[in-house]
Amino acid sequence: MALTDEEQRLLDLLESSLRSEDPKLAAQFSSAKLKGAPSASPLPSLARLVAAGSICLVGIGMLVVGMIVAWPISVAGFLVMLGAVVFGLHVGKPSVSAPTSGGGASKRTQANSSVKDRMEQRWERRQDKERA
Repeated sequence: MALTDEEQRLLDLLESSLRSEDPKLAAQFSSAKLKGAPSASPLPSLARLVAAGSICLVGIGMLVVGMIVAWPISVAGFLVMLGAVVFGLHVGKPSVSAPTSGGGASKRTQANSSVKDRMEQRWERRQDKERA
């Protein structure tokens, strides 16, 4: 469905304001669009859910059989069910390609450390305000 002229104008305005406020984020979005990266769905696929459900049923069977035969089988059944749930609900993130320049830390590591640094700085500011 095509956008109206007014909607297109508003969209262009939003894009330009995003580029001016956060050029890094805008560059990430534009590079993902150029690469044709698939958008990560917030839900697991149906095949993954069916497989996890089947594995979970096997775990329930092991749990019941273990209660009759020997308790270690029940524990193993519980662990199988737990693993099936984790497997079924896990949504994979798109892989981040390693930087082409050699020897440096990856962008993801740098981003994580900068987030960590910012959080530590905020924490220290809050502690300083409480002391004052």
